[in-house]
Amino acid sequence: QLRGFGDTGERTLFDGIPVGLYQTSPVGQIMAANLAAVQILGYPSREALLAVNAVDLYANPEDRARWRSLMEQEGVVHDFKVQFRRYYGQIIWINNSARAVKDDQSQVLRYEGRLEDITEQKQAEEELRRHRDHLEEMVEARTAELMVAVEQLEQEITERRRAEEVMRQAKEAAEESATAAEAANRAKSV
Repeated sequence: QLRGFGDTGERTLFDGIPVGLYQTSPVGQIMAANLAAVQILGYPSREALLAVNAVDLYANPEDRARWRSLMEQEGVVHDFKVQFRRYYGQIIWINNSARAVKDDQSQVLRYEGRLEDITEQKQAEEELRRHRDHLEEMVEARTAELMVAVEQLEQEITERRRAEEVMRQAKEAAEESATAAEAANRAKSV
């Protein structure tokens, strides 16, 4: 039975909200779930989902332990992104936010929370990551190509400077030889 929702109007509100809402016991018994939660988790009916322990929804059991530890420490968990297993075994990403409902002695009576299927968002993030990684690889490859080209240009510039220096020295030597030859010719003619 849904705790805190007594009349039909409240049940209609609970079932009409387009995000998954749930209540579970501290040991994971699903006490209540709205129709959106049933749909998100792919169960054929609310009764089928209520027959499952919340622990079994987690694709990785350590995630449930981590969630429960956070819940015990804080009393509330916001935006806990985790993988759940749907009814037929498909793994989906869930954004789970919940709070602990406690009695007068601060003992946890139940957890109340909301589930959002963020599988498409996670897939888009993964696709963006793959594209970013591919672009980074392309940039690295292009940078390496450019570095090789820069090295080749620097080598060509150095070789040209050497060739220009050799040509300048040869020209100076030729001019000096020509000047010396002219002087020798003038000296002979005098």
